[in-house]
This record gives sequence, C-alpha cells and structure tokens, in this order.
Amino acid sequence: MDSQAQIKDILQSAITMHASDIVCTVGEHPVYKIYGKWATQESYPVFTEQSMWELLGFLSSPHDESFIAHMKKEKDVDFGAEVEGVGRFRANAFFTIKGPSCVLRVVNTHIPTFAELSLPEEQFQSFADLPHGLVLFTGSMGSGKSTSMASLVEYINEHHNKHIVTIEDPIEYIYNNKQSVIEQREVGMHTATFQRGLKSSLRVAANVILLGELRDLETIELAITAAETGTLVLASLHTAGVEHAIDRIVDAFSPSKQEQVRVQLSQILRAVVWQMLLPSTDGKVVPATEVLINNSAVANLIRKGQTHQIPNIVSTSAASGMMTMAQSIHQLVYEEKVEEEAAMRILKQVKGGE
Repeated sequence: MDSQAQIKDILQSAITMHASDIVCTVGEHPVYKIYGKWATQESYPVFTEQSMWELLGFLSSPHDESFIAHMKKEKDVDFGAEVEGVGRFRANAFFTIKGPSCVLRVVNTHIPTFAELSLPEEQFQSFADLPHGLVLFTGSMGSGKSTSMASLVEYINEHHNKHIVTIEDPIEYIYNNKQSVIEQREVGMHTATFQRGLKSSLRVAANVILLGELRDLETIELAITAAETGTLVLASLHTAGVEHAIDRIVDAFSPSKQEQVRVQLSQILRAVVWQMLLPSTDGKVVPATEVLINNSAVANLIRKGQTHQIPNIVSTSAASGMMTMAQSIHQLVYEEKVEEEAAMRILKQVKGGE
C-alpha cells in the first residue's frame, strides 16, 4: 500500500470506528479517541519523520509546499483538511521533541439537530429567534461547543431568512443555503485575522455572525459593537460556568473600562451555554448543559459586578428556561442517558453538585 493510500486508510478507519480525534506522532502508531477513550492502532506502522511530512503534505494539498514552509517557520499551525472520498478534518500540526506531529479532529459532514445532540431544544430554538444580541458558548476544549453552534446556525438556516457570516479557525462544518444565505470565512485563508473578518462582516449587513472564538480584546470589542448595532453574534469561550464567561469578557478590559463593559453586557447578552461531554449509557458521549438566560435580575447583577450570585438565579429559574450543570446531569440520569455512578463522580467536580 502506497503512502497516500495508507493515509486515507488511517483516516477512513477512524471515521468507521467513530473516532473523534486522531493523534499522529513520530515513533508511534496512530492513536484514535473513541467515545472519550484512547486506542492505539497497532495494525498501522509507526510514523517516521518522513511519513509525518507525507501526511502533512497530503492533508495540506494542493498547498503542501507553502504549508510545510509555513509550518517549519511558525512551529504550529491550525488548518482544515478536506480529503476527497473520506471526509473533513480539523487539524493542528506542531513540533515535539520527536519531530513533527499532528492531531486531527474528525468533522462530521452531517450537522446534527438539537434532538440528536440532546441539547435543550426549546432554549436553542429561542436563540434562533433572537434578532440581535450576544449568545456565548463556553466549555473546555472538545466539549462540543463548535457542534452546538453549528446546530444552531443550521436551525436558523432552515427556519429563518437571514444573512449569516461565519468566521472560523478553521472551518469545520460546511453549510448549504436553505432559507438563509451563508458565507463562511476561514482565518488565514479568507481573512487575515478574526478582527478583520469581523470588521468586514459589519459592513456587509450580516444578520448573524458566528465567531469561532473570542480570543483577544479587539475581537471582544468588535463582537460587543456588532451585538449593539443589530446583529446576532454567536461566539465561544474556554471557561467553565456561565458566570465565568461574563467575568472573562469584563476582565479582558482595563479597570477603567470595566464598568462600561458591564453595562453593555447587561444590555446585549442574551444567553450563555456551558457544556460538558459525559460518557453515555450507549458507550458514546452526551452533552450536559448549564443555561443562563439574561433577564432583569441577571442584568442587574452584571451591572453591579456581582456575577458570583448568578448561579443562585440559574438554580431557581427553570420556568424561564435556565438550568444548572447539576440539574442537567440529574436530568440525563433520569432519562437513562448517563449512568448514575458516572454522574455522581462528575457532579463532585462541578459547582452545585453536592
């Protein structure tokens, strides 16, 4: 089997086995992450430095020469890869003590629905109806934020006549226009930075902007401006707990501007979703979600800088569509989607899980 055929076989095998990630390292066999567990694929040979460069060249084709030169200069690169006849992957290439390495995230071509993801449907449908404002998705790496955001964009696409612009690094899901018009831009390929892509989106009458991540102060400032001026902004942050997402945004600003930012957030924030992936009873994974819906009480706490009191509101506002992480996990146990023992172990790690 030639090198390209073997690379395709490794990638296809990962998809067939429902792997979410593939780790490729010099001196090691490929390793798949299957429903949260790592499994070494000893049926394939260990990677050599040469075979790793062949893998990276294959994934970056037809720009392999410029990509490899860029990789050697920058030392780590994020990119999206479309392999004909196999699928799409989100890739991070980098150097280790052993040489070039690569971690691939398998991107499903099918954009799952809220029901398929076990997301709170009523709340997510209400997000799609919002004319403007900011909706934040938060959680650790690999917690399903991107998939949940894609599911929301696809729901808007199917049910609303909107102009949607996505700015991603890299593009993960590919959308086809339905009721909406969708334009997708990848940082580094279609726009130099998140900031430039976001500035451009403000000039093209976008109704909805999806930001892959709020990475820096300028992007946060632009996202707030977009939400204030009539755009629905969907963005992600790496935090745990809905109140911490608010704190992260405020803390990005200098102390002299934080009071103003709290006022702005109290007015434009619509919701925050915190996600964790739990092992499910069918051997897969299922998201548990904490949901904050902004109302007058929440807005008042944001303005006063008393975000530590927000969990109290969330825990007592189920009628408004809110839920704590603990409540969500208990619901998954009740629905027999998560084993009680696994749930109790995870509840000890989150607030409100006593």
